[in-house]
Amino acid sequence: MVVLFWSLLIFIAYICVKVIKNGPGLQVLVVFPKTFLGGFIQRGYLWQFWYLGALIIIYAIYPFLMEYRKRMTLIWIIFALVGVIIQISSYFVGTPVQSYFIQTFRLWTWIQYFVLGGLIGGHKNKKETSIWKLATTCILFTILIVVYQNVMGKIFLHNSYAEFFYDSALTIAWLITIFELVIDIKINKAFEILVKQVAPLTMGIYNEPIN
Repeated sequence: MVVLFWSLLIFIAYICVKVIKNGPGLQVLVVFPKTFLGGFIQRGYLWQFWYLGALIIIYAIYPFLMEYRKRMTLIWIIFALVGVIIQISSYFVGTPVQSYFIQTFRLWTWIQYFVLGGLIGGHKNKKETSIWKLATTCILFTILIVVYQNVMGKIFLHNSYAEFFYDSALTIAWLITIFELVIDIKINKAFEILVKQVAPLTMGIYNEPIN
């Protein structure tokens, strides 16, 4: 629906511009479908919505993943290893291997993080961890990540865009600490109500923990 409404706005704006200039031609007929579909595959005016294209694919294979929910840890390890191998290969070739795939289709990365979130959610509250230890670890990881990505990006990848470090083992470890920290934060009842009201307005990706 988000992509649909934005596509309609762009379509209307395009027609208005054409009318003001010299009248709309037959090309206006392809503007809406091209804009709408292009957004899902990182093309056109709405290229930013590639995320939703990837999410559609993930949800399409979600039932298949649930068929192997008892082996979800193994599935996560496999996809994490694929990503790490791709990341290391990028350092050797001197350019991000991921750049040969539009973000919509970097499924090894998105499946890995999707499954990881489910695994962490499924184990929440099963062990008590000091919130201060998690916060300290997260801060240290954040500092390390900034240094690491800048150094590796400039020296080995010749590209410092964050998207080309999602498969890094260090980035995965960093995000695990963030996930754990957020899950373990205790919030009061008033803030919990606010979160529940705001959450439906966001575009989250996790439906349920994996048990």
